[in-house]
Amino acid sequence: MTAFLSSLTGLMSAVVLPVVAIVGGISFAAYSLYLKVRRQREALQMYHAERMAAIEKGIELPPLPPEHLYDGDYGTTYSGDYRRWRRGRGLTLIFVGAAVTVAMWQVNRDSSFWWGFIIIAWGLGQLVSEYLYTPGPPPQAGNGSKPPGATFNR
Repeated sequence: MTAFLSSLTGLMSAVVLPVVAIVGGISFAAYSLYLKVRRQREALQMYHAERMAAIEKGIELPPLPPEHLYDGDYGTTYSGDYRRWRRGRGLTLIFVGAAVTVAMWQVNRDSSFWWGFIIIAWGLGQLVSEYLYTPGPPPQAGNGSKPPGATFNR
C-alpha cells in the first residue's frame, strides 16, 4: 500500500505542479492585460469628462499628450528606469538560477542540476541584451506605428 501511495504522490507532483504553473502563468498574464486595458479606458473616460466640462464652460484645453494616452509607450525612448529594472531582473535570474542549480545538485546528486543553467542563461541573456542595446531616434507621432486607440505594445 505504501508503494502505491508513494507512486501516486510522485504522479501527482509530476502532473499537478506543471498544470498549476501553466494555468497560473496564463491566468496572470490575462489578468494583467485586463487591468492595463481597464486602466487605459478609465483614464480616457476621465479625460473625456474633463474635456466635456471644459467645453461647456467655454475653456479650451490643450490636447492630451500621447504618453498619457498610450501609457508611456508612444513616442518615448527607452527610459533609464526600465533599463535599471531589466538589469535587476537579469541579475536576479542569474542568482536564482545559481541557487536552483546548487540545490538540485545537493538534493539529487545526478545530472538534473543542469536544468538550473537555463535560468542562469535567461538572466545572462537579459544582461547581454541590455548591454547591446543602442538607442535610436524615438518614433514620430503619426507614422502609423501605432493606430489611435490601440492597446498593444510594440
